[in-house]
Amino acid sequence: MARRDSSRSRSPVARRRARCVEFESPHGHGRKEHKLDLPTSFQSDRKYIDKNSCFGRQFYRNVCSTPWSQQVGLANRPVDSVKVHELCYLGWENHNLRALSAGAFVSVVFARSVREAQLADSLLRLCRTEHLDIESAAFNRWFQKYGDNPTDKDSKNKAVQELATEALSALRKFHTSPSSSSDAHEVAELRKRVKKLEAEKDASRKSSPSRSPAPPTSKRHRRGGNNLPVEHVTTSPLLKNDSGIKPLRENYPATVTAQGVNAWIRKLPKKKEASIKTAIKDAEQVFKQLSEAQVASLPDVAAEWGLSVKQASSSKDKELIRIIAAIKRAALYVAGFVYRDISVQEVGKWAEHHRLPVNEVAQQWLQFLSVEFPAHVKAVSGRFSVSDVLRAACEMEDVVVHSRDHAYNQIMIFCPRLYRSAVLSTFEDKDVYYELAGHPYSIAKSSFDAIPCQLKSRYSWGIKETYLLPKAYVFLKKKKDFKQARSIINFRGSCLSRLCKIVACVLNEVCHVAFPANFGKLKLHELWSSLHGFLDRLSHATAQEYVTVNDDLAGFFTSIPVSRLKRACELALDRFFDNKQSGGKNRGEFWFTVDEKSASSHGRVLRGKPMKNRASACRKVFAGDLLKIIELSFSFASFTVLGRCFEQRRGSPIGNQLSPSLCNIAVCMEIGDAHLLQASSNARSM
Repeated sequence: MARRDSSRSRSPVARRRARCVEFESPHGHGRKEHKLDLPTSFQSDRKYIDKNSCFGRQFYRNVCSTPWSQQVGLANRPVDSVKVHELCYLGWENHNLRALSAGAFVSVVFARSVREAQLADSLLRLCRTEHLDIESAAFNRWFQKYGDNPTDKDSKNKAVQELATEALSALRKFHTSPSSSSDAHEVAELRKRVKKLEAEKDASRKSSPSRSPAPPTSKRHRRGGNNLPVEHVTTSPLLKNDSGIKPLRENYPATVTAQGVNAWIRKLPKKKEASIKTAIKDAEQVFKQLSEAQVASLPDVAAEWGLSVKQASSSKDKELIRIIAAIKRAALYVAGFVYRDISVQEVGKWAEHHRLPVNEVAQQWLQFLSVEFPAHVKAVSGRFSVSDVLRAACEMEDVVVHSRDHAYNQIMIFCPRLYRSAVLSTFEDKDVYYELAGHPYSIAKSSFDAIPCQLKSRYSWGIKETYLLPKAYVFLKKKKDFKQARSIINFRGSCLSRLCKIVACVLNEVCHVAFPANFGKLKLHELWSSLHGFLDRLSHATAQEYVTVNDDLAGFFTSIPVSRLKRACELALDRFFDNKQSGGKNRGEFWFTVDEKSASSHGRVLRGKPMKNRASACRKVFAGDLLKIIELSFSFASFTVLGRCFEQRRGSPIGNQLSPSLCNIAVCMEIGDAHLLQASSNARSM
């Protein structure tokens, strides 16, 4: 796989050089020795099996992380742990592995590009289809040319080699011949002259100061409103952020392509649409007059405004100019005194609601602001450039940098051995997880093929045909001395992620109807009011009978058996239909309608058909399919971590869109059973 060049203008000369080195590298044909020990010429350390560069390649001990190695699950794995079926097309389903298991001759041919693999595979497959024997064809050609059959091993090898040479002649007429030696010498001389001219140009630029473009003299006015002049975006404010605020951290384009930036600009405040367009137009004019040094610093400027390093370094200069100009005009900064006045009013309302002394709380809040707000301004004023982040990443290559549990804003530096042991101890817990044998592609494909055709056709909007397994990561726990971790599985963009999100909304609606006395149904302020009212109604004698219990519910998501979660969902659906909430329809005829674009939980789930103005954003879920979809979500609990495949067998995975709703229903079922038990005991005592 070709490595992506870090510079913005990629020259094809470097790629041609690397390709020539690849063509000249040894292939090992003709060697009679087959040793499994490392050669004595190898220089090994903990990072390299051989750190000597051979034909432009070093021999890494672990597979480097590239898009291809990440996709097939080989990234960061030891080279000697890679198995044959992991490199084969279709994994275990490759028919050649059956020939290997039967003891038939099987040889591995390495392809160094996708097209090489396609050519070799297609050519050999066509030969087998036509029943052409390579050995017979080579020997017949040898007989036609020399008049006898090859007898010894060397002549047989030459016969096959000459057959390959003749087949190569069919490819030569489609290939452009390389430059001659004299042309190559002239090209080298021209490169030297170009480098010399560029050095002289840089020296002259440094000696003479660059002229900054003058600001436009004409004034532009906002359209369709007031006649206030719009401030032009000149070079100086464009390349500097004096506010210390980073608005692009919260509001940034999904992609930094031209289409992605245009879609993001359309979502900015409509009141500033005219001024944003004017600012972008002026910024594009200024961009044409920027020096090379200013253009090279644009990723740092974008990072100063809050854009991520990955997006800033991968986007084009023209798109960066548009992003900076748009966010500069659309950003809204709140002054310190304005924030103080607004926050004092809100804190006073909060104190009055909770029956706290308003004046005393307001004074404490002002004292807090007098200390923390200057510290906040100082903290947000500092910035990290793209070069700082890349240099830090290079320095921390041998350590693990990640956030810890319950503190995602706190960056921790972990020992790789400690982090790996915590990951292995988490996912090698056989009571919760078990390891799957097979390639991630084949596992994901078999799971997708197991989905019933009826569900695929009925919920085609929510089932995505993808053969990539979710990836898992962990948060190490401080209270466990960083020896245990909380597992998180990233189901975003997976096969059932969109369908599970809609079904979770339906289960929340079912839970509210089936378990109306749910304690978790209350909002936070209602929860405190209910608790305070309960404590106020207790007499001193009665209060002595109660014991305060603080249960952390440790490992709650991974401790509930799957059968218990399914039983809770079945009970919730039974109670929903027993309460006659379906209008007399059975489960097969009744459906829920979920407004996918609704930001509020109230009115998001409808029972029946939606209004015409909301039909385009609504999704239909049949009640009879809920248990099938829940059962299906448990079968999609497989994931990859450290190049290995696991599946969760107990509980619901943290990160699955259905997990909070499923666990909430299980808790509500226990609370409902406790209420029934308490009511029956009170009835017997009376």
